[in-house]
Amino acid sequence: MLFDCPECGQTLKAADDAAGKKCRCTSCNLLVVIPGRQVKPKSKKRASPATPSAKPASVASELNDMIVRQHEQILEQAVATLKKQEAAKRRAEHRSRFGERESFENGTETSGSAQPILKAVLTGALVLGVICCGIFGFFAMGRSSELKAGGYAATARGHGKVLSKSEGPVHGEGILNRMTGSEFWLYVSSLPAGDPLLTRSVMERFGARSTEQKPVQRGGLSGNRFSNVEAESLSIASKVQAEMEVFVASDKMIVALYIPGSAKAKAGIQRKSTFEGSEDLLDSPESFFESIKFDSP
Repeated sequence: MLFDCPECGQTLKAADDAAGKKCRCTSCNLLVVIPGRQVKPKSKKRASPATPSAKPASVASELNDMIVRQHEQILEQAVATLKKQEAAKRRAEHRSRFGERESFENGTETSGSAQPILKAVLTGALVLGVICCGIFGFFAMGRSSELKAGGYAATARGHGKVLSKSEGPVHGEGILNRMTGSEFWLYVSSLPAGDPLLTRSVMERFGARSTEQKPVQRGGLSGNRFSNVEAESLSIASKVQAEMEVFVASDKMIVALYIPGSAKAKAGIQRKSTFEGSEDLLDSPESFFESIKFDSP
C-alpha cells in the first residue's frame, strides 16, 4: 500500500498486511504508524533540478534524472559537433569550387578536395566519442567517500552526502552509489570488554541469518564474512540480501555492510538499474571491505 508521511508529505510504501506497524519516513526520519487502508498519495509537483532544496522522490527517480541529464548533455554536444561539420563542409566546397575555377583559367586540371571534409567528419566523431567516454567515465567510476564510526573508517564508492545513523550504543555512517542504487554502511557498537561468550553469540546470530560465512582479516582485525544476510535498507524498512563483515575488537563490534542495488530492486524497493550488469565494477564492494581500518580513538 502507499500512504503519506503526516509530517512532510513524503509518499511511503508498505506491505498490505503491515497495517498498525511502524516505519520510518525516508525523508524526515519520523516514526510513522502504517494506516489500516490504502491512501491515495498526494499529487506532487516535480521540483526543478535547479532548486537546491528539491529532493528526489526515490533513489530510482534520482538515478533516472541523472541519466536524462547525461543524455541531454550528449545531445547538445552532438548538435554542436554537427553544426561545426556543416560549416567545415561548406568552407571545403567553397575552396574546391574556387580552386577548380582558378585551375581552369590557368589551363590545369584539379580533382577537387575531399580531404578537408573527411578530416572534419573524423574530427567531429573523435570529439563526440571523447565527450561520451568522459561523461560515462566520470559518473561510472566516480569519487570515493570515507565513512567513519567509533574510531574506525572505510572507503566506499558512493556519491553525495554521507548519511549518519545511530541507535543506542550503535553509531554508523553510510553512503549511496547513485549509479547503481547500492548502499555502503560502517557501524561500530560498544560491547562489554573481554566477554568471549558474547562474541561467540554475536557471530552465531549473524551466521544463522546468512547462507555462507568465512573468516577474514581487515586492517589488523579478525572477523567473519557473511553472505546473503538479511539487512534493513536505508530506502525503506524492508529486509534485503546483503554482504556483511563483522569484527570484534576489545570492547567494540565493527560491522561493514554492502547492500547491492540489484537486491533492492529484487525486493521491490527500487526499479532495476540500467547499470545492474556492471554493479561489481561500479560499486567495487571488495575494495570497500578491504579498506576497513582503525582510524583514531
